[in-house]
Amino acid sequence: MNKLFGYYKDIQERFKFQTIKEGLVLVIGGAAMSVAEFVMMSSIFPLIVFIINPDAALSIGPLGRIYDEWGFSSHAAFTMFLIGVAVGLLFLKVLINIGLWRYEFIVLNRWRNMISHRMFKVIVKSDYQNLLQSDSSSLINIVSSVIPYIVENYLFNWIAILQTLLTAIILLALLALLSPFAMVTALIVGGGLMYIFLSVRKQKVVVLGEESDKERTKIISILQMAIAGHKDTIISRKESYFESYFNRHSAMAARIDLSLKFIQNLPGMLIEFITLSTIFLVFFVLVYITQDVQGSSLKIVILAVTGMRLIPIINRSITSITMMKSAIAPINMLIELHDRLSGTKYDPQTADTRLEKMDVDPLPFKNSITIENLNFKFGKDKDQVLRDINLTIPKGVHYGFVGASGSGKTTLMNILLTFLTNIDGKFRVDGVDVCPDNYAAYRQLIGFVDQHPFIMNGSFVENVAFGVAKDEVNYDKLKEVLGDVGLLDLAEASVHGLDSNVGENGKYLSGGQRQRLAIARALYKDAEILILDEATSALDMQSETDITSVLKRLKGKLTIISVAHRLSTLKDCDTLFFLQKGTIVSEGRFGELYERNETFRSYVDQANLNFI
Repeated sequence: MNKLFGYYKDIQERFKFQTIKEGLVLVIGGAAMSVAEFVMMSSIFPLIVFIINPDAALSIGPLGRIYDEWGFSSHAAFTMFLIGVAVGLLFLKVLINIGLWRYEFIVLNRWRNMISHRMFKVIVKSDYQNLLQSDSSSLINIVSSVIPYIVENYLFNWIAILQTLLTAIILLALLALLSPFAMVTALIVGGGLMYIFLSVRKQKVVVLGEESDKERTKIISILQMAIAGHKDTIISRKESYFESYFNRHSAMAARIDLSLKFIQNLPGMLIEFITLSTIFLVFFVLVYITQDVQGSSLKIVILAVTGMRLIPIINRSITSITMMKSAIAPINMLIELHDRLSGTKYDPQTADTRLEKMDVDPLPFKNSITIENLNFKFGKDKDQVLRDINLTIPKGVHYGFVGASGSGKTTLMNILLTFLTNIDGKFRVDGVDVCPDNYAAYRQLIGFVDQHPFIMNGSFVENVAFGVAKDEVNYDKLKEVLGDVGLLDLAEASVHGLDSNVGENGKYLSGGQRQRLAIARALYKDAEILILDEATSALDMQSETDITSVLKRLKGKLTIISVAHRLSTLKDCDTLFFLQKGTIVSEGRFGELYERNETFRSYVDQANLNFI
């Protein structure tokens, strides 16, 4: 049980979502709401007793003193007074309830937004290697489903437990003053019921929570596959397979949720029966012992009011603990992902400051990029992916990297992009080590285009001025870079001009147009280094020619670093480097490398490429 409540501290340490003030207001406010309801309900019973038997009611307790001391002239006047008190207390309870509920909703919504926001930042700023260990459906599930589930089922119920505990203490203290026997009975019954229900259902709820999370992840995954693989599904005529897969897991998720709901609501009926039976039993014992029906009636009224408040308290406590247990698996998933992606239990306040400082000055780059004695391997792998790489890339050159698949080309590009950082060796710009302290400044220099560049489901403007608010876009510059890559006429001829939507993943553009749009993005950013990783491998000859023409126009203006299997893209490189098993084995201009490296020569001959 301690571990169950300890998850709250684990989440707070990582996301700093709650302030002390919020916690106190929620807990004390919840207890105040329960006490107000207790007082309101207590005011109804004297009214009922007085209406049924006024003389008896005035003779046995505080009602008689109020009637005499306040000078009421008739039973009717006193009845109207009691009605007014009951209505006034009811109105006060409603005001307290509305105020607290609204505050709860505001606070919980803020917690959800804050945790989601900070988890999103962890994902965005995570190390590339760590991010590769998670599939996109799991990451989407964490932010869109798991965090809301944790806030609703764990954090909310954690506060609810504290509220009900404080309320129960107050009610039992009041009951102890009036009837210690009734208080002990209520404590034994309430505590016993909670222990029985929680013991019986402990493991079942945890298992259901784990299964529910697995099914949600599978549903998101199949939705992604259905959308991303729509063409393949239709051509392969596998619609029924994926439909069956979705229906099976959707039905399973529904059954699990139904089981959780059933377990959540089962205690209510049983607890109500047992509690009311206990009240009548206590009344029976009191009458039997004292033989005073009227005196026992007052105590039983108090016990009944307390019991009516303890029933929902017990119910809510059991329900809250049940739902908290169902959130254990999602919490463990969130914590594991957070710690793996962030690398440490970092301070979100510091991380916020680092991430939001977007206008970082680029790292000075006037001479060259140098790599010295670079070695790299993934994690605990024994085999080196890159070995003893020494390289100098002067500013303004166009360098190309070729080699068989698995030779280390893309790994080297990912190091130059600072996606892979646990390197052995030196990586410098103008003699300055590229390190975590200046990653942001170095990345300001970089533009990147790969085989499948990221294209937003947005306009030409949004995709070129990537991450820039529309009212801050420099349209003159935007048109200039679109012209540089040969897309300005296409954009302006579209239905809404520059504001025309290019579709999800650029589906309204050709492959070459998507590549050129990504290059325009780099130019708008004022990138000084353009890295292309297999950017032309999926293009037709005309699109490849268009990209090559763009690169020729940019030669000398940018430092261009290219990786390609399509050797025709690399004919105009200043220098080509041939990698084999993670090592640079040959270098030179295209013709020189053709003469020096037999494997490269075979590639060129197989492509029937005329480079003279």
